[in-house]
Amino acid sequence: DVYKRQVHGGLGIIQWEDDDDYKEVVGEFQKGKINGAANLRYRDGHQYLGYFKNDMRDGYAEMYLVDGRIYSGEWKKNQFCLLYTSDAADDLLCVDLGGRPIIKKK
Repeated sequence: DVYKRQVHGGLGIIQWEDDDDYKEVVGEFQKGKINGAANLRYRDGHQYLGYFKNDMRDGYAEMYLVDGRIYSGEWKKNQFCLLYTSDAADDLLCVDLGGRPIIKKK
């Protein structure tokens, strides 16, 4: 289900084979968790480029959607608050772009 290179610190990768949402994340790890800058690729083609804290999206990031829209802003514990969108018709201030934890706990 989940391939995770044993990374306790430094750069690492997680790849999901059977997950419906996530494909892989490449980024910085501390104590076995994603902490710092990372690139999260979704199975549907979306891409998150930004920061993580304790396996959660947290800090500034840009979310690239497959339809060409780009969302830029701050994440806090996997919740997104919009600073900028490439879609001028979008009036939302906060958007849920998928708030479930990145790492599945067993």
